[in-house]
Parts: sequence; C-alpha cells; structure tokens
Amino acid sequence: MNQFHCCFCTDIQNYTPTQRIHVPLAKRCTMGCIYCRYNIDKNITENTNRPGSAGRVVSTYTEIYNYLTEKIAENENCQIIGVSGPGDPLENLNSLKMLYDILEQYSPKCSLCICTNGSKFISAQETIATFSKLQYLTITINTLNADTAIKLYSSINKQAEAEELFKNQICAIDFMKSLGKKVKVNTVCMPGINYNEIIDLHTTLLKHHVDCFNLMPYINIEGDSYGCTQIHYDSDVLKMRKQLQKYGIPLTCFCKQCRSDYCGY
Repeated sequence: MNQFHCCFCTDIQNYTPTQRIHVPLAKRCTMGCIYCRYNIDKNITENTNRPGSAGRVVSTYTEIYNYLTEKIAENENCQIIGVSGPGDPLENLNSLKMLYDILEQYSPKCSLCICTNGSKFISAQETIATFSKLQYLTITINTLNADTAIKLYSSINKQAEAEELFKNQICAIDFMKSLGKKVKVNTVCMPGINYNEIIDLHTTLLKHHVDCFNLMPYINIEGDSYGCTQIHYDSDVLKMRKQLQKYGIPLTCFCKQCRSDYCGY
C-alpha cells in the first residue's frame, strides 16, 4: 500500500488530494463528547459539514456492500476507504468486520482508515490485528488529564475511568506504530477546558511516534452549551498551531471536519 492519504499530509506546498470514501457504518458511540451531537437525517443539507452527521447509516452486509458499490462507481479513483462515524467504529466491530471482508473481496487496491476515540481499542485489538489493509488510524485525544476528561465526556465520571480511557488510547497508538501503520491524533481546541494542555499533550504523544496532529476548532451547535469560551479561529486555533510548530510537532491543516458519509477529495 503506497498511496498517500491526504488527511495525513503535513506539507501544504506539496499537497496532492487523495480520493476517499467514508462508509457511515458506526451506529453506536457511548463516549458522550460534549461537543458532538449524533445526527442522522436523510434530508441533511450539504452545509451540515461536521463529524457525527450522516444522511444514513449502513450496518448490515448488504447495506455496506451496496453503499460501497454505489460510491466506488461515483469515485472511480478512490484509494482510501474510511470509517469515521457517525458513532465510533470500534463500538460497531461486527459492521466494521463486514466492511473489511467486502474490501478484501471486491476492493483489494484500497486501504482502510478508521477514526476512533480509542476507548474500546484494547477489547478490539485482536480483531484489528487481522486487518492488514488497515493502514491509517486517526484517534481523537483531547486530554490526558482526568479532571479535564470528566468535563469533556459524559461517560467519564471517575479518575479510574479516565485512566482506562487513556490506557486504551496510548495502546492504540503504540500497537499501530508497532505494525508500521500511520497514526494521526485529532484534538478539539476548547479554550477554558483543554486549551492550556494542548502543547504538553502533543509533546507527550509525539514521544509515542505519532505521525501528525490535527488541531480542530469545536463546532458550535445551536442549543448546546459546552462550558468553554467562544473560539476564534485566527486568535485561538492558528495561534496554537504556530506554537505547536515551534516545538517541531507535525501538523496537518487540511481537515474540513467532514461528515461521516463524505466522499471525494
């Protein structure tokens, strides 16, 4: 597998997009991130461009096969098949295995990419080890501080639960890197919650040989209150990216926080 995944590109001067298909097979997620609202709507607009959103979910073998066949016909140059939601792929392991079997049989030239919060990685590790086509892992890590994790995730109420999450996330990075795979960390930038931790977080994770980092602004959703100050892209995200680059932390800056059923470049 020698194709290059555009979501892992850190060189803006030599950016070449790679066509990809996101298969929205992940129905479930129990993490409860305060900045995410699960949304499936067949009438969803093109402007609803955020993780956690999809026009539909495909979870059975037939649904996944038909969806992939349809989208590959529309995207003939596709090289990457991704699963990034709208829930978490590792909480939907049976559907993920179905997708993998379909790729093995019908799309041997495509690589698999999954985006996960990593909370279920250890329990899924034995299955993940059999996925030779899984070349890319993106893992969302917003903090390694238990008190912050309790603020961020409704499923985390105790320090021990936060530490178990962190154990799974670090295991995911170390395991994938031991297999020679590419690993990217997504971090949602939230002033007042994790903003002052981001440099230490990324510096720590770089020691685990993470290939690149993606610092993203959280997306305000009407009616939600995140308990953090309003983010300003230029003064908050771009300022933090510049600081991270001073520490030699490789950043990918092309992310559009696309939907779970996004297809194309």
